[in-house]
Amino acid sequence: DLSLYGFLEEIELKVFELLLTVSGVGPKVALAMLSALRAEEVARAVGSDDVKTLTRVPGIGPKVAQRLVLELRE
Repeated sequence: DLSLYGFLEEIELKVFELLLTVSGVGPKVALAMLSALRAEEVARAVGSDDVKTLTRVPGIGPKVAQRLVLELRE
């Protein structure tokens, strides 16, 4: 399957690529996250261990949000 994704800003692409490195997060979930939150909000939520903000995204439960924080903290 070949898919093409487009982004308005380069930071969105960078965050999308980072999200794909987390186990359990695929392109659909990563796009849903960037649709619900700005790239800066995702970075801020991960950096401050804000699982509650991440779980606002459809398809992101507490376990996946915790995994995002754990794997992307640096």
